[in-house]
Amino acid sequence: MIHFGAIGYVLGQFILIFAATMGIPLLYGAISGDGELLPLVYAAVVTATAGGGLMLLPRPS
Repeated sequence: MIHFGAIGYVLGQFILIFAATMGIPLLYGAISGDGELLPLVYAAVVTATAGGGLMLLPRPS
């Protein structure tokens, strides 16, 4: 039987790691003075929200 909660939890962890790695270009853009950081912030927030939502799926006991 496929445990969708466990798959969602692992996939959510990977997506949250991806959202965290978006901080590297965000930090570089802030240091270099790039004024177009808002779309990257939105993308990181949406990605982190999706990853967190997947991690909230019920896991099998």
